[in-house]
Amino acid sequence: MRDAASEDERRRRRTFLLGRTVAAALGGVTVGLSPMLVLLYAVFTATVSIAVEWAVVLVLYVGSAVLAYGCALLGVWWVLAAAGDDRRAATPRRLAVLLPVGALTATAAGVGAAGLFGYSTVPATFVCVIAVVAGVLTATVVLVWVLARAPGEGVGAR
Repeated sequence: MRDAASEDERRRRRTFLLGRTVAAALGGVTVGLSPMLVLLYAVFTATVSIAVEWAVVLVLYVGSAVLAYGCALLGVWWVLAAAGDDRRAATPRRLAVLLPVGALTATAAGVGAAGLFGYSTVPATFVCVIAVVAGVLTATVVLVWVLARAPGEGVGAR
């Protein structure tokens, strides 16, 4: 009976830690993208047209992407380190490789979702695009989590 209870407890801990890891990654992405999100909010809610140079927009896009990447990696590492997880180094390393792939996939999926709404600026479009992008990024983090915990990927594994 004790083994079943301890296995159940380990399963609950892993599930809880997975949720915290996904939240840390998505929170990091959101914090990193906040400069671009503020600009988009200002552009879409302005009553008058706002002229922004393309170079400024490009710098904000690239800077926000790099900041989002770094914040997601740092957030995941911090959550796993605070929990004393034995995969606190392997998980962010794998995320560093797969997050750009997930971000490109999320971008393509978001553009596709916006296309289904005719690229309109109604709230339903924004909700759908945000849900699709968040879903793809969540799937990316979960995939990283599973790969980092695959058999043979423990503390002593190479």
